[in-house]
Amino acid sequence: MGKNWYALFVKSGQEARAAEEIKSYFFDKAETRVLSVETYFRKHGIVKKEKNVVFPGYVFALSELENEMFIIQCKNLISCSDLLYKILYYGDTRQAALNERDVGLLEKIWLGRDCLEASVGIMEGDKVKIMEGPFVGRESMIRKVNRHKRQAVVEIDFMGEVRSIEIGLDIIRKDGNE
Repeated sequence: MGKNWYALFVKSGQEARAAEEIKSYFFDKAETRVLSVETYFRKHGIVKKEKNVVFPGYVFALSELENEMFIIQCKNLISCSDLLYKILYYGDTRQAALNERDVGLLEKIWLGRDCLEASVGIMEGDKVKIMEGPFVGRESMIRKVNRHKRQAVVEIDFMGEVRSIEIGLDIIRKDGNE
């Protein structure tokens, strides 16, 4: 049996602590992920990479527990925690486990890691062609490129909502020019 993914709403800025709290409560019945993205920033003329949480206020738990059992145990944890607020469900249902499409999206883009690495691409007119990184072949998800900040905004359809996330994108060439 594979692991189910669950999303929990936690105190923003405390995702790592919340993830540790979830892990210690569930022992070996759950692992946690705080998904982050590698972006660039410039300080005093020097470009550096940094990691930022992609979904601030959310922690993902992977568990072999079925939906109802996970909900029951999680509610017990939430009732005695000041870091965890609630389990995310699909609409008005009691379905907390992420569906196959959402899990597939996370696994394809994050490639089983917790950090989404920066992509490398070239500009062809007003379009981006990704040469390296997790967005190779997914250029249609890119909505906006900021070459100076080395960032792009991508839109993903996740848990029934379109969400915008900033990713690191290094444009190495424009219109065939170095």
